[in-house]
Amino acid sequence: CAHGLPRSSRFSRGTSSARAATIVASALPMLILPHAASAPNGVEVHTPKTTCVDDGEVSTDAEGAGSEQDLEFQDVADRRRLLAAVARELRGRAAGRRPASCLMAFHGAQAPDIDIEDYLMRISKYYLCTDSCLVLGLIYVDRLLAKRPDFEVCNLNVHRLIATSIMCAAKFHDDTSWANSYYGKVVGITTCELNWLEKEFLHLVRWSLHVPLDEYNEYAGRVLAGAQSSGMS
Repeated sequence: CAHGLPRSSRFSRGTSSARAATIVASALPMLILPHAASAPNGVEVHTPKTTCVDDGEVSTDAEGAGSEQDLEFQDVADRRRLLAAVARELRGRAAGRRPASCLMAFHGAQAPDIDIEDYLMRISKYYLCTDSCLVLGLIYVDRLLAKRPDFEVCNLNVHRLIATSIMCAAKFHDDTSWANSYYGKVVGITTCELNWLEKEFLHLVRWSLHVPLDEYNEYAGRVLAGAQSSGMS
């Protein structure tokens, strides 16, 4: 791995990418986010739909790689605490921020029914990405905010924002990644819109996806501290 972070596949080496995606997609509960507040011509958007989230764990054979801050958890309760800590970080970035007066690509017409913590659980379960990608996704969001101070995180855009950020992290960091059509089914966004969001996100962060190990460890330590304060074993 280029930056020395924990990296592994959530499936055994004998499981092909296509077969892995098929196995998981067969158990994927439906989710559709409220339609985007603004979209360019040709981008298909969804209409609102109520969702149901399954809290179970995907059955996989994980092979974790060690590092200074190895975030690969096998215990479902520990992963939930980790996700709760990441969700708190995201809520903190949205706290006290007013909705942006200028609608950007990530804004929905209304806030999704699904809570950000449950949304992160769904992403963690079905993206099949390493837990390190959750931290990388948070780092990328902060990079966007640093490069675009006018961007306001709020309940209208945080779901699309973190879904795109973690997807970019998985593609850049993990050994295995999936087609946007699959990621879109996980996060409730059409493939066409997700393609657009990915392009916009990379433009906003200026294609800066490399994370030095010290920066990663700083974020991972903070997230782990938050998770441990919630009772992580």
